[in-house]
Amino acid sequence: MPILLILFIVLFIGIVLHKRRKPCKWERTGGHGELKEFTCKYCNVTAFSTQYDGPPDCKRNIKDASL
Repeated sequence: MPILLILFIVLFIGIVLHKRRKPCKWERTGGHGELKEFTCKYCNVTAFSTQYDGPPDCKRNIKDASL
């Protein structure tokens, strides 16, 4: 029983720490015209935005769409 309690506590701490990761810090990597390409320094995700300072939301949880 104590092993299950310890396992539950470790799992809970892992979930909390996973949710508290740093928000994306976007670095402009290219693009001309309307859409500019940005890459996050923390999670290395590539995204496109029309805003000067990058997308407002993190894109790390978006999965590739299979057609």
